Amino acid sequence: MDYLSYWGLSRRPFVQDGHGQDDHGIFFSAGPQREALAGLGYFIAGSWNSAFLIAPGRSGMTWLLSELTQTSGFGDCAAEVVLTSGVPADHKKPSAAIAAQLAKAIGLPTTGPDPVAQICDAIEATSKKGIRTVWLIDNCAVAGAQLARDLVMADGDLSVVMGIDPSQLSQLTAVFGRCCMQLEIEPLGLADALSYVPHALSNARSAGSASQVAIFTDASIVRIHEIAEGRMANVAALAEASLIQAAIENQRDVTPKIVESATSALQAAA
Repeated sequence: MDYLSYWGLSRRPFVQDGHGQDDHGIFFSAGPQREALAGLGYFIAGSWNSAFLIAPGRSGMTWLLSELTQTSGFGDCAAEVVLTSGVPADHKKPSAAIAAQLAKAIGLPTTGPDPVAQICDAIEATSKKGIRTVWLIDNCAVAGAQLARDLVMADGDLSVVMGIDPSQLSQLTAVFGRCCMQLEIEPLGLADALSYVPHALSNARSAGSASQVAIFTDASIVRIHEIAEGRMANVAALAEASLIQAAIENQRDVTPKIVESATSALQAAA
């Protein structure tokens, strides 16, 4: 029996692969995410041109940026929000690859002679409709920052949010060469973790299932939060590993001891 059947779950309950959405697309809005979204809303509504969204790896950056793409306006500011990866598909021509990703996200052909000019024209056309273009760059690197700088300088109706690791801030600030707003995704607080784990389990339970939903003791969630350092994806990975470990041991409660065993299993598999 797999662990989902053991616990009577219809799907994996926790966020996966560094995202803040679970497999069913259910969004959990913890305090740090609400604060970051509010800051980004202020940034866009205020017609700022550029911002760094700063968070260490596995903090739910991709999820947060994905959530923003569901928004069509901020205050009185109508917006067209597009998201691309900052990792170029072609490392030999990173600038061209990033431009092609953005062109595709905007709905332009990616094989034209000058995609940057086409992007500028598209931004201008959108602006004439009273809509601001917002470009979100997940895991931004040098090529993305360079293109963002050039586009911002060329068009005043573009806002760019560059998602970066704290270690990149100095380098990309120098590359961008302009003053940018800086926003951070803080780690989950303990209260957020204590809410998130049972919330995710409840939403993943199979309808009419007779199986008991796993009980994470408060002490076990405290330990998960400590080991994961409050990072969303780490909390999710360890919570899921703890469910699996408890099922292996035929337990119905997830205790700190099970969390420790799950941590050892994850470390051994790394």
